[in-house]
Amino acid sequence: MLSLLFLPLMAQANGYTTLWKQVEQWQAKGQPRSAINTLQKIVTKAKAEKSYGNLLKAQLSLMAAWDEISPDSLASQLQSFKVSAQRAAQTDKALAAVYNCLLYKGYYEAHRWNRDSMTVANRYKLLAMTNPAVLAGTKAADYVPLLVEGGDSKYFNNDLLHVIGMEVGDYATLHRWYDAHDNRSAACYVALQLLRQTENNASSLARKSVYLQRLDSLISRYGDLPIAGELAIARYEFMDRANDVPAHEKMSYLNYALQKWGEWPRMNVLRNKQSRLTLPSFLVNFGKREIRPGVKHQIKVMQITNIPSLTMTVTRLRLTEVTNLNPENTKDYAVLQRLLLPETAVSQTHRYVGNAPYKVVADSMTLAPLKQGVYLVEFKTEDKDVPPARGLLHVSNLRVLALELPNDQMRLVAVNATTGNPVPGAKIGVDIVSHNGANKDRKLVLTADKKGEAMLQYGKNDYVSGYRAFTNDDNFALTTLDNSYYSAGESYEDKEKDAYKEENYMVFTDRKIYRPGQQVQVSVVAFTRDDKAKKAHVDSQKKR
Repeated sequence: MLSLLFLPLMAQANGYTTLWKQVEQWQAKGQPRSAINTLQKIVTKAKAEKSYGNLLKAQLSLMAAWDEISPDSLASQLQSFKVSAQRAAQTDKALAAVYNCLLYKGYYEAHRWNRDSMTVANRYKLLAMTNPAVLAGTKAADYVPLLVEGGDSKYFNNDLLHVIGMEVGDYATLHRWYDAHDNRSAACYVALQLLRQTENNASSLARKSVYLQRLDSLISRYGDLPIAGELAIARYEFMDRANDVPAHEKMSYLNYALQKWGEWPRMNVLRNKQSRLTLPSFLVNFGKREIRPGVKHQIKVMQITNIPSLTMTVTRLRLTEVTNLNPENTKDYAVLQRLLLPETAVSQTHRYVGNAPYKVVADSMTLAPLKQGVYLVEFKTEDKDVPPARGLLHVSNLRVLALELPNDQMRLVAVNATTGNPVPGAKIGVDIVSHNGANKDRKLVLTADKKGEAMLQYGKNDYVSGYRAFTNDDNFALTTLDNSYYSAGESYEDKEKDAYKEENYMVFTDRKIYRPGQQVQVSVVAFTRDDKAKKAHVDSQKKR
């Protein structure tokens, strides 16, 4: 329940070692009652010898053991700690502070969502930190094996104050104490923790971040100390998340921080970040996964870092219909490789020369018009450690228009995607999903009439999840739903990764389906979306 329970056991030469080994053996065998008997022996021995580290560790272990047997026993265990804290307050204020700290942790861990219990927990937090001078004058080593000295304990003079203060999260008191007593290294560390506790660092913009400004103030104040490397790490972690910090600024700060605080033990964190910043990589946005035949198609490469070249290869597959195989799946890719038509492969290579290793650039490659079919699009670079990116492209000239009607009906029209003309006799596959299992999910195939239309009647508890048109000559259209964000023509993940400006056009008509000779009322809204800045604006200057 409490983090202190899991600190490693230190060997002692005063008779406790054997008892603690027995406890470990009982716990390993899953015999909590036997462990409790041995822990009671440790409590009796520790009280007589005033070995508070063993006493407290045994009492915490007893609480955990009883909690395993009977979770309802926590209240009685905490009451026992209250009595011990009250007794210690009269004779040993440091020991009383430890008990109050454990009471705070007990109430916080067990009842953090209960407002009344948290009020009690915060009262023990105040009691635990009432006498910072006493805690600062007490060595944490006096409470072994409850506490075990850590590598950074030396910056706090190995005192009990920093242990209790950090356990209860009272960084304000810690900072006031260490700052007033000229322990600048300790003051620096707890000032960082206090900043994290009081300031929201979730902003995505560095230029507007109060957290970053205050962090810079701390660096200005404590930058001459080796421990300020922790501040540098915190600053870069924020820069790395921010949307408005370019790669060259990140690299510049990494070089500065490593040069100034490179001896700080945790600076390997920034060395790893530096390596990651120059890691050869690329990110492809395949965009639409279904296009019309006879038209060019552009594929965006959103991010290119530290690679000399990138090659795109487009190869037709020996397929006569749509496929659900995923080229990113190893088994599916093996199947697709056997379906490749090598003679249809077309490649193009773009080279990237003169860029800094950390610089991120963008590019695009354009496919020549393709015939109907399914194609494997593969991106590779010369660096064999960089994995390829693969996607399937379906080329079809068929689309479905749909109009919902009353009484659970839908009018479907198969059309030529290039001309917009209806396709008489086309087949329209429909996927129907039943609400609450009232009917079975099913797939229907309708045949379009001479106007390319088909009427669908579905049940009251059904809804249409998707549809597609196909013919003997063109069976490559993906299943889609006209109002679904997860349209088969686009990748949801790719849309989320698109961090650059993109022109968009929304076309509105006064109805979905028209008969020959009817007048069509159309309006278009043109706007540019910038997903990186999370903004969009209407392009009022676009030509009509």
